[in-house]
Amino acid sequence: MQNSKPLKRTKQGKSPKPSKLAEETAKAAREAGNCVCFNVRKTARLISQSYDRALKPHGLNTNQFSILALIGAVPEPQTLSDTARVLGMDRTTLSRNLRHLNKAGLAQTLLDGQDARTRRLALTDKGWTVLAAALPSWRAVQGRTLAAMGPKSWPALRQQLDHLGQATAMAG
Repeated sequence: MQNSKPLKRTKQGKSPKPSKLAEETAKAAREAGNCVCFNVRKTARLISQSYDRALKPHGLNTNQFSILALIGAVPEPQTLSDTARVLGMDRTTLSRNLRHLNKAGLAQTLLDGQDARTRRLALTDKGWTVLAAALPSWRAVQGRTLAAMGPKSWPALRQQLDHLGQATAMAG
């Protein structure tokens, strides 16, 4: 709001009465506090901050850990496209995150032996070491988070989140 002007005070020191448009806009803005996107993103930011603090001693953030864990979870190097799809990222976002992991020597992007246009992802020896060291920290914050939610809440919430993701993807 760089260009907004300060409110003019009346002689009695009171703000002027808002216009009808301002009242309607303010009402709509209060309604927007119930926005699904805002509330999910707000919660995601708070959760990410907690996981980021746990992973920081390992030189990782939540996104980087998730990428390493996914690459390490599969027996064969997966394609960049498949990895992006599983993570719910576009290829550009994944590539940006991979630059740091590749530069740090934790992951490597390999050319596919069958198709030189296809890139596959693998952990380096250092990547395996960092992932192994970070897993106990991740397990600790995961355990605290699940305990705070209660034992039955996470499976139900995960199912709801999956449903929400599918529904919003279909809605466009």
